Amino acid sequence: MNKDNQTNNKKTKKEPAYVSRVVMLTIGILLLTAMIWAKEEIKGISLSVMVFNLLVPMGGVDWGIVMSYILKGLLPAIGLSLLIIGIIVLFKKHPALKAKEPWFKKIILYIAFALLIFDGIKFWVDFKVFNFIKSQVVVSTFFEDNYVSPRDVEIKFPEKKRNLVYIYLESMETTFVNEEIGGANKENIIPGLVNYAQDDSNISFSNTGEGMLGGAYQSAFSAWTIASFFGQTTGLPFKIPMRNNDMDNYDFFMPGAVSLGEILAENGYRNYLVQGSKAEFGGTKNFVDSHGEYVIYDYDYAIDTGRIDKDYKVFWGIEDEKLFDMAKEKLAEIAKKDEPFNFSVFTIDSHYPNGYKCRLCRDEYDTEYENAIACSARQTVEFVEWIKTQPFYENTTIILTGDHLSMSKVYGKLEETGYERRIYNVFINTPAVPHGEVYNRDFNIMDMFPTTLAALGATVEGDRLGLGTNLFSTKKTLAEEYGIEKFEDELAKKSKYFDRHIMR
Repeated sequence: MNKDNQTNNKKTKKEPAYVSRVVMLTIGILLLTAMIWAKEEIKGISLSVMVFNLLVPMGGVDWGIVMSYILKGLLPAIGLSLLIIGIIVLFKKHPALKAKEPWFKKIILYIAFALLIFDGIKFWVDFKVFNFIKSQVVVSTFFEDNYVSPRDVEIKFPEKKRNLVYIYLESMETTFVNEEIGGANKENIIPGLVNYAQDDSNISFSNTGEGMLGGAYQSAFSAWTIASFFGQTTGLPFKIPMRNNDMDNYDFFMPGAVSLGEILAENGYRNYLVQGSKAEFGGTKNFVDSHGEYVIYDYDYAIDTGRIDKDYKVFWGIEDEKLFDMAKEKLAEIAKKDEPFNFSVFTIDSHYPNGYKCRLCRDEYDTEYENAIACSARQTVEFVEWIKTQPFYENTTIILTGDHLSMSKVYGKLEETGYERRIYNVFINTPAVPHGEVYNRDFNIMDMFPTTLAALGATVEGDRLGLGTNLFSTKKTLAEEYGIEKFEDELAKKSKYFDRHIMR
């Protein structure tokens, strides 16, 4: 074999060695920048959330979030990888550096291994993998001891059934008000919502004392919209099924759960859902199709009925201005029918990272996000005031609640100071009278399930449904009974009851 052939053989051996090292290093960099982006940009993200969103439809996701990852996660990783490749070329081509190439090749390998190990440790810590494993392995009988199936208790409605308008306010928390009344802002950016909560004719449950604005704490299993919707309407934590056979029945969402929509439908109600994004996103459509057969008015409906052009899309679909216009039109039609209704509305313009500023928004506050939140809240108040002028209002209860805490990193950092962020709530035009405490309560959105029925004038035997407690009653919530930390710890564990009777 001549010298040229020997040289070529050595080169072909060297190239794969370089390629494998660069691939390892690139993977390590991509994983690191993705984790940094996720922890910095999305407050409250967990392994459960990540796994769920990989398993369910993602149609309609806001491209602003995708672009945020591309700019802050993907492009930096690609840039670093290209820089390393450039250095490799320099070592291979520059005569003065060529002698040190074997040393450099080893350095790349060591760095790649070290980075992958670091990625693994960071992933384990930041995304609480131990808690995730515990939820799949460590067994608790908490459900057997505390779960109340709606099928096992008597629920009585008044002879004249009240309508329900239930508005899920995207990321609406009491943090957005000024410090003097319990918030963390310099200014109160949601004054209309605060007025509702402080109006003596309404009811707003709070973890704080009288005169201060508080609300529900966020359970680890309700930190994103579908999880919150599920929790508020079933009294159940949104525990993620991991086995493939559990996902085979995904078209029938959590078949063992009994929802507010089902209970209302069985008592003569018709269920409706209005949202500005695609209802298929995150599994919302599957859930409402499976539990209550809701009539859906979403982004796709707006296109199909010619309300917007086929190529129209802002933020997640349509902005709250168009959402509320559609809600008014449909609500006016529905109210003419001779049947009680459950009309659920999901706002979107206050979604992280910066919200969406529509033509109605003002530049009143320091950040774009604050202005978007203020604008969405103001439009919500205008919608509620419109309802109050309608003939059906007299027999209609309105519930306003945040779906979860904001995922914004700005507000997320407040928790490092010890500030307790809480989810906003208010009950308007309800015949229910609190028999227990309204203030200094520890509760989460699962407690909204029986509380909503009570707000409609229904009585719930035992004042518990699912893992939720009727806040109008004198009964303690499970979070108060066990303590929040113990309650959340038990929820995190594997439940054979949940697996056998709720997921299947």
